Amino acid sequence: MKNYVCKYCKTNNKYLLVIALVIFMMLPNVLCASEKLEEFYLDSYSNKNIGYSGPVESTSVLIDGNDYLLIVDGTISVWRSWVYTCKGTPEENAKYPSSHVDGKVGLDPVYIFACKSGSSTCKHNFPIRYMSFQISLDNQRTWFSPEPLSEELNPDHVYKYKITGKGFCLYAKFLDNPTSDNYGKFKIELQDLSNSCNYVDSDNDGVIDDWDLCNNTPSGYFTDKNGCHLINDSLVSGFLYIKNESSIKGSAMLIQSGELHQKSNLESKGSFYFNRVDNKKPFSVIIRKQTE
Repeated sequence: MKNYVCKYCKTNNKYLLVIALVIFMMLPNVLCASEKLEEFYLDSYSNKNIGYSGPVESTSVLIDGNDYLLIVDGTISVWRSWVYTCKGTPEENAKYPSSHVDGKVGLDPVYIFACKSGSSTCKHNFPIRYMSFQISLDNQRTWFSPEPLSEELNPDHVYKYKITGKGFCLYAKFLDNPTSDNYGKFKIELQDLSNSCNYVDSDNDGVIDDWDLCNNTPSGYFTDKNGCHLINDSLVSGFLYIKNESSIKGSAMLIQSGELHQKSNLESKGSFYFNRVDNKKPFSVIIRKQTE
């Protein structure tokens, strides 16, 4: 095991620089960040009615073993002539309309957040997590619904995913039948993380921008591992960033008054938090990274 220390810890509405962020590799003396490769669109509409719309593919080949950030954004409808709503609150228009028609929408890449009256979907509780947006990384041999970095319904309908290349282009499709009554598009953006050493934290909430799903946290607010607001007056959080390591195993220990107060396993992105802290006592955090 190797010992590290966290970059920032937050307690009692202040950020404390505990010791330093330890980078596992020497970084070049330049500013480096994730690189946007391209963006393209997947239309939910298709007149073929073969069980899905698409597939569409990236022009970039995702290098085998390299990490990429996939950002999917947009709203769609799978119901034509939407007049009455049974559940949820539809939006009046698609963020990225199809060329043939536009109207009320109730789906984004991850959730059904509103439903047209008369649909069998009305009997379920809303919002509904669904798995119709699918991707392939192995030249369409297999397809899967990627897991977003945050499972919460995003009011802006933007979701981020971390994926690893397999030496082929990225393919995307939308499962539905029929597709001829659909409208609205998803915007798909690809960013290359292989040369990223970006640990900029624009809103100073202790979660770097690449992982921050709420990148406008007001000053002094507590956040969870995704950078979103928590109501908690005794919380310490932070992260360990190691270049070129997509998954970090280990544990974090909170020391107060010379004793082990709490222990937390590192999450896959190196983040940790403690929810029981005595704000009147000084503390330190020790991170132990598991080595092969």
